[in-house]
Amino acid sequence: MSAFDQTAGLQGRIRPALSLMRASLQEKLVYRFDLLISILRGFILVFVFRYLWLALYAGQAEFDGVSLQQTLTYATLGVILTPLFSNSLVWDISSRIRTGNILFDINRPLYFGNIFLYQAVGDSLAALATSVAPMFVLALFFGDMTLPSSPLVWLAFAVSVLLGFLIAFWLDFIVSLAGFWLTETWGLFFAKSSIVDALSGKYLPLWIFPPFWMGLVMVLPFRGITYSALAIFIGQVSPGQIPAELAFQLAWVLVLALVGRWGYNAAVRKLSVQGG
Repeated sequence: MSAFDQTAGLQGRIRPALSLMRASLQEKLVYRFDLLISILRGFILVFVFRYLWLALYAGQAEFDGVSLQQTLTYATLGVILTPLFSNSLVWDISSRIRTGNILFDINRPLYFGNIFLYQAVGDSLAALATSVAPMFVLALFFGDMTLPSSPLVWLAFAVSVLLGFLIAFWLDFIVSLAGFWLTETWGLFFAKSSIVDALSGKYLPLWIFPPFWMGLVMVLPFRGITYSALAIFIGQVSPGQIPAELAFQLAWVLVLALVGRWGYNAAVRKLSVQGG
């Protein structure tokens, strides 16, 4: 294959991806009232968790090796980052299966999983611009956040957030494939959301778990969604441990993407479209 053919093939893959991201981004920016409600909800949660941790620390400056300031930063940033992560794919794919629109997705030249990945990227970019960034700036003035002084920690945090996004997406994608076999996936959606919220460190840091449960949770992929990035940010993961933490996240991204591909191939063979 010539260099020209390779370049043309690459452009042919990039253009649809950018189009899907742009369409998803534009769609999210239309619903400005929803964005305002999202920011308001985020700040309510920030203040709820702030006073919860102040009560739990009961005037102590440190508990189990973690300072109150670190914990407040963790809790605040956990709420702020929440809009970045995929959460509605189970509903979206289930709806497309019921209407029959899934056939159009399957027959596109792009891999089915990547179609929704690019859309999720657009959603997250919209959330970053309209919700996450404004909340972060406001939290600096009204919250109790302590920022890292090292540029390398900031870089590692950004990479960790990206890897966490991919873990969240592929987990969501794998669960959503159950819609090819089940007529109703509401229960799966709520079960998945509850498990992710509890085990990813989204709201409660994993170091509060009893030793046995913490040891178990630390080897599961859920920790890579939120806890890894937040732990890097507040210094719970030391600079020397950062490469191992990022490698853990990357390994789970690859494993889940492969499982998603296998699950999709199996789902297509069993496809039974209802309606449409």
